[in-house]
Amino acid sequence: MKIFDAHTHAYPDDIAEKACINLGKFYEFTVHNAGTVDALIKSEKESGSSGFALFSVATSPEQVIKINNWLDEVKIKYSDESMKIVCFTAMHHDFADKAGEVDRTLAMGFKGVKIHPDIQQIDIDSEKLMPLYETLQGCGIMYFHAGDSRYDYSLPEKIVKIKKLFPRLEIIAAHLGGYQRWETFEKIYRDKNIYIDTSSTSWAMPLERAREIIINYDPERILFGTDYPVSTAKTECEYIDKLRLNYNLTEKILYANAEKLFGL
Repeated sequence: MKIFDAHTHAYPDDIAEKACINLGKFYEFTVHNAGTVDALIKSEKESGSSGFALFSVATSPEQVIKINNWLDEVKIKYSDESMKIVCFTAMHHDFADKAGEVDRTLAMGFKGVKIHPDIQQIDIDSEKLMPLYETLQGCGIMYFHAGDSRYDYSLPEKIVKIKKLFPRLEIIAAHLGGYQRWETFEKIYRDKNIYIDTSSTSWAMPLERAREIIINYDPERILFGTDYPVSTAKTECEYIDKLRLNYNLTEKILYANAEKLFGL
């Protein structure tokens, strides 16, 4: 069965160790994987994965172009017939030319934009981000970190609000739609018109609750994700096996849905 990891992070070699330490401090756990591109690719190949979507978070507007240029270099250097790399644009809410950078990176083959509202300390429904959603609507994917019991920046309710304001905007809400915010999942995502991924749920919620969410959601809108370097494709594939999903749904989650959405 084919595998595509729709949610990974990696960093330039010279800052990867520090970035993983800072990530662990933010989430109050230890990151055990290296966080470099080489380590990510090795991890993906060990699981039999055929590729991954790659993100990096801009914590200041000055980082945006630098990060996106690096992502493009990674995509060009490492993509081959055995490993497909899909990049998402790093964006900051205070970056001046959002539309211009989105146009530039989409032309480079990027699939959309990824933001982490909690780290960037910006509400998903902030007026500063509305021009970004308008630009992406109909031409790119908006990938959100979603949920955290400590913050309200990325509340699932705000994601649903953006989908209603921009109905043609394809949205992915990471972490089964809302990390540590799953208690009202059915009410919040009742329209099932937002993609969700499986990243950072295997260790953060009961197995049966994850299974319940997945089997009752739109089977065409669930993506496999690891949140590397938080976890690995091998570990998360084992988690998918433990969910005891039927073959067709497993196939959709591990590859087919990403194939269709990302045009693999």
